[in-house]
Amino acid sequence: MPFIFGRNAYVGFLLILLNFYIVLAGSWNIVAGYAGQLSFAHPGLLAIGAYASVIFVSSSHNPPLGLLVGGIAATAMGLVIGAISLRLKGIYFVLATFGFSSIFFELLVSENNITGGYAGYPTLYLLQASPYVNFLAYYYISAGIIIAFFLSTYYLVKGRLGLFMRSVRDDEDAASVYGVNITRVKLTAFALSSFWTGVMGSFYAHLIGYATPSLSGLSEMVNIVFIAVLGGLGGLFGPILGGFVVWPISIFLRTYNATLNVVLFSLVMIIVLKFFPNGLEGFVRTMVKRSSLGRLSVRGLSLRSSRAIRRAASADS
Repeated sequence: MPFIFGRNAYVGFLLILLNFYIVLAGSWNIVAGYAGQLSFAHPGLLAIGAYASVIFVSSSHNPPLGLLVGGIAATAMGLVIGAISLRLKGIYFVLATFGFSSIFFELLVSENNITGGYAGYPTLYLLQASPYVNFLAYYYISAGIIIAFFLSTYYLVKGRLGLFMRSVRDDEDAASVYGVNITRVKLTAFALSSFWTGVMGSFYAHLIGYATPSLSGLSEMVNIVFIAVLGGLGGLFGPILGGFVVWPISIFLRTYNATLNVVLFSLVMIIVLKFFPNGLEGFVRTMVKRSSLGRLSVRGLSLRSSRAIRRAASADS
């Protein structure tokens, strides 16, 4: 992709951010799409991964290891939040996770002697050169993270845990009757989602050179939800499809009017939920299935026609 769109540093940076949001949407898809839990904790977990990493790197000077530290810190916090809130259902769970992100944002802003407040916490770049100088290296790192994330997610959702997650999403009571440990399944999904969110928070901090409280803001959650829902919740490739549609349009609209960006995407979200409830991935799968069935029907019709012609010919003779 960097070679397709040219070696322009600005375009390269946008492609890196596209990968960033694809992984975030995919991590949220684990909780919301597969386990059926609408969590708003991701902005707070994203900021936890970023700040844990920059604080670690300030003493160790090892940004690549900071990615792992950020993921572990977010996982630990995700387990705490999950243990407290995952027993709640419906809107109560949504409000609990939203409250966590809001509280963490206020803490980052108010404790400016530790976090740097609105100015942020400066840190080292992931590599020696900045992404504006060597964006190809940063792009390939983000692409490597995407590959690692989707491989792990694939084996997760195709395995036993993925089956349990889908059963909890579809009917918690029925899953519980059949012996599924509801709390453990939800907590595991939340922990896995938190890990990748923390990794991407750390990656973003070392991409731009500082951690900022805006990571825990509502705008990040809006981007994540837009991409995941438009791509298709509960689908493996939905976040990729959603990212390639949402992010370029969002960048284009932001250059003209930020408010227009939110209004248009809200309208698109309503249309998608109305006419494409399974998102772009569900729409593509349906079209492929219909075309396959159509080809089979045509082949079956041609076969029956040829047989009828042969029978008629033999009767004539």
